[in-house]
Amino acid sequence: MRTPTTLSILLASIFALAGCGNDNPTPPAPSASALAPSKAAESKTLAKLTIDPSGTATFDMKAPLENIKGTVKGFGGDLEVELSDLSKSRGKIMIDVTTLETHTFGEEAKDEKQTEHARTWMEVGPKSAEDKKAKFKSAEFAIREITNASTMDVTKMTGDSRSVTMTVKGDFLLHGRSVALALDLACAFQFDGDKLKAVSCKSAKPATVNLKAHAIEARDDAGEAVIAKTLELFGSKVADDASVTFEVMARPTGEKSPLLTPPTAAPTANPSGNASAMPSATAAASATPSGTAAAAPGGKAPEKK
Repeated sequence: MRTPTTLSILLASIFALAGCGNDNPTPPAPSASALAPSKAAESKTLAKLTIDPSGTATFDMKAPLENIKGTVKGFGGDLEVELSDLSKSRGKIMIDVTTLETHTFGEEAKDEKQTEHARTWMEVGPKSAEDKKAKFKSAEFAIREITNASTMDVTKMTGDSRSVTMTVKGDFLLHGRSVALALDLACAFQFDGDKLKAVSCKSAKPATVNLKAHAIEARDDAGEAVIAKTLELFGSKVADDASVTFEVMARPTGEKSPLLTPPTAAPTANPSGNASAMPSATAAASATPSGTAAAAPGGKAPEKK
């Protein structure tokens, strides 16, 4: 590591995880190659949804030396939403970590270099071994429990757009390590009459994610951990935690529906009172800066007329 900037760069790429220099460092979480399935019981009011790839997560790490910012895209997965009792809903959200980009400097060359370092720390960089890339490419969040919903029965609500706030608890897998996390979300259920057309959710609070819990550390291009004096020198100057937010949209499996903008909702209370306990993917990443819908991976953005 050459400078504090390089260190923070790497930290950022950790999908907004937090870093080194803690007097009481967080021990790595248990190893895991994948999360157990998260399925809901079949019923007449169960809606099966496919997550749209346009989802976006943003991370922001405020440190004494610099404010590290970036995004992660490439969403996927499925949701099984029990409309008559949201507490019974389940599902899994997946994110392609190789899409991670940092936007700390606002200068293309510097941001690209920082992005490369960040991905290298996560062992999905351009020079990382292919088997490691395949192993660590996806981050996953499996829904295990839903609590604190402002309304549990969406079928008893009226209107084309029905807003619900809730706390979603589950398992978060990143870099082969799984931790229990909770998300405080603001969701909008879009209906056409009695038919569900789409669901959009965004974080009501930022999530705090810890780097050490996912065994993410400084690495060289070969993937070897680097125990350098640089870390000792600058570790205490870099924030231990980073705020992560995300926005995700889903539509009934097999159906097409226009992307919808999530509602603005007041943050819900976190029952545990601990923001860091939630993978609260606070979706600060909603619409694209231009106001146009983001193009799906591999596609082209709409042309302006």
